[in-house]
Amino acid sequence: STVILGLVRADAAALTVADEGGAKVAHVTVAAQVVDAEGRSKAFDERAVVAPVGADGSVVAGYRMFVKPGSYTVKSGLVDDKSGKGALASEAREVPALAGGELTAGTLLVLADIQDEAVADPKHPLDAFLLGKSRLVPRFGNVFTANESPIFFYTGSDGAVDPATGKPSVTVGLSLSKGPKMVAKAPEADFTESVIAGSVGPVPLEKYEPGTYTAKVKFHDNVSKKDVVVEANVEIKK
Repeated sequence: STVILGLVRADAAALTVADEGGAKVAHVTVAAQVVDAEGRSKAFDERAVVAPVGADGSVVAGYRMFVKPGSYTVKSGLVDDKSGKGALASEAREVPALAGGELTAGTLLVLADIQDEAVADPKHPLDAFLLGKSRLVPRFGNVFTANESPIFFYTGSDGAVDPATGKPSVTVGLSLSKGPKMVAKAPEADFTESVIAGSVGPVPLEKYEPGTYTAKVKFHDNVSKKDVVVEANVEIKK
């Protein structure tokens, strides 16, 4: 199976907000469902969480589901636990096979933080993003301000095995471009494991002009000579 991680965002002005522990929070339920082409449900997740109100006046909560590779519709929504009001969104999603016997890559995640030694908490709005003892902190829409320093987190698997070593050999590099111009490139990293997971950053953004940038991660299989590239847009605001 392949994991689908997602975020649901809502305007706190449409929710019941309370002061708890000196912070404004909303008690909401986030739910998500994966539906195939025939309308059959293939995965479902529902979480009742306590979501803090962000500086932009919104709340964000995550979901996590496991499905087999294929073409699906992902439906997600959020409900105010007190008023019972909510909203639903849906999008088409192609789920890749990440262990199909040849080099593949997962989605490039642009994170505000990676919290180490995190503890599982079903009420935490980002508990779905808890991987082992690390909690990934994504940013909805990949929107950051110039005084922030995002982390670029990537995954891949199944590089071809080198007969001489009995191990894969994959080189991974990240670049940042604005339009056709590359503005930054991180040092490349080499992997000799079948499962690849790495990150670049934190990357300070103060030297970059406001606008939309493209972060690109290239996986190069040194044995098969195959390349796999994944991209994500990042918006930098003043």
